[in-house]
Amino acid sequence: MHTQVIGTVTTFHIGSVFCFVGVLLLLAPLLLYGKQPQREIAELIGTGIICLIIGLFLICLNRVYGNREEQDLEAYVRERLGRSESGGMVYRAEEEEPNTTRKGGSDKGRGPRQTQQQDPDGIEQV
Repeated sequence: MHTQVIGTVTTFHIGSVFCFVGVLLLLAPLLLYGKQPQREIAELIGTGIICLIIGLFLICLNRVYGNREEQDLEAYVRERLGRSESGGMVYRAEEEEPNTTRKGGSDKGRGPRQTQQQDPDGIEQV
C-alpha cells in the first residue's frame, strides 16, 4: 500500500498549535473565574503563558530557517545561472543535456559538438 504525503509539518505549524492552546488556556480562567480556586486559575494562566512563549519561539525559529533556505537557494541559482568574468556561462551545456544516442545506436558520424565562445573583444566565435 502506497501512501502519499500531501504536505509537511514545519515548526511554524507546531508553533501555531502551541499559540492556539496558550490562548485557550489564557481564556479559560475568564470563564471559570469565581467557580474554581485561585490556585487552579493561576496554573492555567501560567501554563498558557508558557505555551505562548514556546509557540512564538517556534514561529521565530521557522522564520530563521526559512531565511537561511532562501539564501542558500539564491546562492545556488546565482552559481548555476550566473556568468563568469569573461561573460560565458559558468556551467557547461553538456551537463544539462541528456544522452541523445538511440537504443543500440552510436554517435558515429555526428562530428564534434560546436560551441560558441566569446573572445575578449566581444566577438563570438564558432
